[in-house]
Order: sequence, then structure tokens, then C-alpha cells
Amino acid sequence: PSDGSERTGFELGAFWNINSRWTADINAAFVDSNFVGVPSNVDQIPNARDQVIGAGITFMQPQGFTASLRLRHFAEAPLTEDGSISHGDTTIVNAGLQYHFGNWRAGLEILNLFDAEDDDIAYYYASRLRGEVAPVEDIHFHPVIPFSVRVSIRWELGG
Repeated sequence: PSDGSERTGFELGAFWNINSRWTADINAAFVDSNFVGVPSNVDQIPNARDQVIGAGITFMQPQGFTASLRLRHFAEAPLTEDGSISHGDTTIVNAGLQYHFGNWRAGLEILNLFDAEDDDIAYYYASRLRGEVAPVEDIHFHPVIPFSVRVSIRWELGG
């Protein structure tokens, strides 16, 4: 439970079939979020990002080959209501290749193509490790997956 909030902004979703083989897309949100009914120096909403963007381009060959390049961007976000502690932006690029033949699909995904050392999410709170006398306030985070390659083979039942 927290104070009420007010959010204003806009979202954009666009898809463009460039030609029979190429498609581009973007989904973006630009939002201003604040608590209401509280002093303006403590009206920040922790982890409320003012920009979130997902975009990509896909190539599809009629014989079953598909390739894509995708970008995901989260802007900086406050971690405390007074905005004195924040979490930086996160930008990740992923790539994929897939080949479809009959009921089979073979795929290759490259996650975090440029090996960005960002975090998926972060929080600011007090925690205490075993052996510590008192809790310590600090940023707790979950890092993004480092550069990774995934290979998949899939067989689909039916027609």
C-alpha cells in the first residue's frame, strides 16, 4: 500500500511491413509518474521509469529462414521517494536466427549481444547479512543475463 499516484504520458505501438521480407516494429511508453497528496520533495515513485522502449527489425525468407535484431531500453528510475537514489538506464540488444523445415525448427538466439553490464531491476532497502549487527540500506539488484548463446531444435506435432 502506498499513496495515490498520477501518471500522464503516451504510448506508441507501430509496425511497418517494409516489403514482403522485412518488418520493423516499436513499442514505447513515455510517462511522468508521481505520488499525489504528498510534499513535492517526496513524490517520486520508486522504479517508475519515464521511458520504456522495445524495437526490432525482422527478416523473413519464404523458404523458412528468419532473422531478427531487438532492442530493449529502460530509462533511469528513482529508487526512493525523494529521488536521492536512482538506478541507471538499461539497454540490451538481442539477436535471433531460425530455420523452419517441415515440422522442425532450428534456432539460435544471442542474448545481450554487446554484453551490457546492466541490471534488470533494482531496489533500495535495508537488509542484514548473517554476522552484521545492524541492517544496512543499500541498492539490491538483479543483473541482466550476460552475453549468452542459446540453440534450440523444436518438432511440432500436427500440420
